[in-house]
Amino acid sequence: MADLLKRVTAALADRYEVLNEIGRGGMATVYLAADPRHQRRVAIKVLNPDLSAIIGVDRFLREITIAAGLVHPHILPLYDSGEADGLLYYVMPFVEGESLRHRLDRETQLPVEESLRLIRDVAAGLVYAHEHGIVHRDIKPENILLSGHEALIADFGIARAVADGSQSRLTQTGMAIGTASYMSPEQALGKEIDGRSDLYSLACLLYEMLSGNPPFTGPTYLSILAQHSTNGVPSLRSTRSNVPPHVERAIERSLQKLPADRFASVAEFSEALVQPELTGGWQRPGSRLTRRTRLGVGLGLLLLGAVGVVAYLRGTKASQGSSRLDPAAVVVLPFTVSGALDTSLVSSDGVVELLYTRLSGEGGGLHAVYPAAAERAWRHSAKDGQVSPDAAVRLARDLGAGQVLLGRILGDRSRVILSASLLAVPSGEEILRAEVPGSPDSLLSLLDQLAARILIGNGSQNQRNLQELTTGKLSALRPYLSGLQKYRRGQYREAASDFSRTLEEDSTFALAALALGTTQRLTGNGDENGLDLAWAQRDRLNPVDRKFLTTLLGPHYPRETTLPETFADWEQLVDSMPDRWEASYQLGEMLFHEGALLGKPAAMQRARTAFRRSLEGDSAFAPSLEHLLELAAMAHDTAEARRIGALYLSADSMGDNADYIRWRLAVAVGDTTLHHQVMAKLENLSSDLLARIAGTAQLDGIAMDDAARAIEVLQSQPRNQGEVFRISVLARQFFLNRGQLKAAAATRAEQPQGLPVDAFFQVVEALYWDGDSVGAAKAVAQRATAAAASPTGSYADNSPAVDQCTIGLWHIAHGETTGVDEAIRRIKARIAQAPDVPKFIPLCGAVLEADLAARRESPNRKAALGSLDSLTTSTSEVTSYIVLVANLTSARLHEADGDLPGALAAVRRRVYFYEGLAGLSTLLKEEGRLAALTGDTEGAKTAYQHYLALRSQADPALAPEVQQVRQALIR
Repeated sequence: MADLLKRVTAALADRYEVLNEIGRGGMATVYLAADPRHQRRVAIKVLNPDLSAIIGVDRFLREITIAAGLVHPHILPLYDSGEADGLLYYVMPFVEGESLRHRLDRETQLPVEESLRLIRDVAAGLVYAHEHGIVHRDIKPENILLSGHEALIADFGIARAVADGSQSRLTQTGMAIGTASYMSPEQALGKEIDGRSDLYSLACLLYEMLSGNPPFTGPTYLSILAQHSTNGVPSLRSTRSNVPPHVERAIERSLQKLPADRFASVAEFSEALVQPELTGGWQRPGSRLTRRTRLGVGLGLLLLGAVGVVAYLRGTKASQGSSRLDPAAVVVLPFTVSGALDTSLVSSDGVVELLYTRLSGEGGGLHAVYPAAAERAWRHSAKDGQVSPDAAVRLARDLGAGQVLLGRILGDRSRVILSASLLAVPSGEEILRAEVPGSPDSLLSLLDQLAARILIGNGSQNQRNLQELTTGKLSALRPYLSGLQKYRRGQYREAASDFSRTLEEDSTFALAALALGTTQRLTGNGDENGLDLAWAQRDRLNPVDRKFLTTLLGPHYPRETTLPETFADWEQLVDSMPDRWEASYQLGEMLFHEGALLGKPAAMQRARTAFRRSLEGDSAFAPSLEHLLELAAMAHDTAEARRIGALYLSADSMGDNADYIRWRLAVAVGDTTLHHQVMAKLENLSSDLLARIAGTAQLDGIAMDDAARAIEVLQSQPRNQGEVFRISVLARQFFLNRGQLKAAAATRAEQPQGLPVDAFFQVVEALYWDGDSVGAAKAVAQRATAAAASPTGSYADNSPAVDQCTIGLWHIAHGETTGVDEAIRRIKARIAQAPDVPKFIPLCGAVLEADLAARRESPNRKAALGSLDSLTTSTSEVTSYIVLVANLTSARLHEADGDLPGALAAVRRRVYFYEGLAGLSTLLKEEGRLAALTGDTEGAKTAYQHYLALRSQADPALAPEVQQVRQALIR
């Protein structure tokens, strides 16, 4: 230590005169120093050399700089920071006084009134920091300084800098991150945290000030963290009876395991300490169905989480006789963990997941039951985290498995032993016992050895290297599991980043590639290279994951699979693998977004069932909760919307779509406070969320003022050239659906002119959507000139086909069939030349053929119409503009043939995407008319009401049409 003092003194000599050491902790040493330049005494906190090396200068200075911007009476200011001789340091005022830790060590308990006053000081500082987006992360007595009668918070920034460092390297140095006695369960789990984590720590602090001890204590760091996540809050008033009841209630509420069950903010907690009525109605939440809480050697710090209420469980299977057991199926139960194990490697959960990938059934070997099913059964049978051999056999029998695997992880920081017993079902006879010792750093290879012994001992002839089914690199596995957690919480962009980092570490990790591709589909950026990578590595996937990938991409990949084929594949996968919850989610996705396009009856109700089923595998899976909230909102089920919204936001309030969820919930239940909060920060939302709010409002006919505001913000945001066209189209679709034709026309000035697809859009808008006919005629003339010269243009060789589609639609709509034959011929020539052309082109050709055949009363007109209907439902990978044309053309032709149900089905055949808004107002008007003609009164009313909601502020020129619809609704 004397050497360190000399090193610090020499390193800072040109700036400070270091006097002596005044404090020491696990991560830093504090020195008293003189600042000659400003004639003042300062405290210099110097991080330990090992920690300095791990954190790095850039990360440290970035976090300290952010913290230095905090200026508040109850936050210790930051004077200076930097790096000297490899040491990281920061400079604070020297406070005449002591830390709260010194005070508690001396007095044990503080007076109630003084405790509340000091805590409210700390709370005021935290409220200010949280308002500026900064979470402290390490609220504890050592970081609270007492100056006179006031409290000051120290060390903002340091905890975040440490948390961002390499977890594994920090653990290797023996340094604990955070302080166990005051750490929230979500911080211990390694989740993203918000101000409610500091609230939890603050409540622990107040508990100790009043009782003399923190709420949870224990002999080890891990035992304390376990208590935070599993134990109820010890009664404070049984220790100190003069603590007011409302104070105890406020503390207890702030110490709930789930952030959603605490006060919403530190400010609310602070007020509740002095206003008894704010806690009077609060009661401790009842028992929850949670994920089991376990300690294990884990790829996170711990797996401790509780997830929300599961209201959709279908129940367990009935017991089956041994004659129906699958002798090759094995249930892998969570391993028990004991010993002083390093918590930076592999968790009990991770062991189950990874053994599942290894026991894949290939070569006639054992295949593990899907972990979600095993976990549900384990949860029903476990007592105190343990399952007896008899109970294990029973649950395996209920799952139809012929064998069950019980395992144990025993060890310390230097050595670990994996042991397992394989039991026969239903006899309970031990088939084999395997034990594999080794270093904790080699746990993945130990798992391979354990799996190989199980397979060989079970009589399998499969001797292949099981390592290839996963990754052998911990540096790859850590971001992979982190990405899975973020993906399930709805943090798709961060999850994709984690999966990309995984593949940078191990490009052959096929599971990570599959996870990346699945996540990319939810980010909306159109990048799906992850699925291409997974396809290239598909031989490294187990059969279940390979089947999942094949269904995602289609059996004809890289050629496109039709929507009906894809839908049938997902239905088959769900039927054959009912425990594969991701498959249920994907089926629900298709039903939700494309069920109407496919003409599936009760599509939304079936989607709800699929999403509920998916939650049996992961009750906090954000995408399913998101869609269930939307379905509840559509059904005007406010109680269900509140429940699902609370589940989503309690699982994670910071996901990519969290603000959209808040908006959807606020509108659905009429929560004006929440609605105001979302709308107040509209300008800070991403363009994707703004587009989604505007699109959902139109799709459901709700909150059109919110949609208008979202479009306004979208148009005002800085945009690169690639976004200009997209945003102008979104804005124009909104204005055309609203019937605000001048505003729609104005959007054209913002986008590139003269593109073939833009002329097509102009024609469709003019023919089917009250658009500018004069402008469309000019665009057609320009494209006719371009088509005559057959330029390749910006759409490469497809430009002439796009032009022919545009010209053909314009002419046939005006009764000019001459030249339409030529348009059809040139479109077919393009398809013959390049069979993989965008589906837009053959669909447009089918529209022209069906329309022309009907006008000429051709004998093949019914066949042409049938071909058009089939092609319309074959893919959603086309612009909604051509689908609009196809459906309105089909409806007109069906009605002309006297087939009113067919006509109604055609106008209802549309996707539920916020990009699929072309002609929505026109389709709704036609749907109302056709529904009334077919006797579907409720359907007609719904369509007409939706139309009127869209066009509540239409231009005066459209007033007669709006009034006509209003009269139809009255009838």
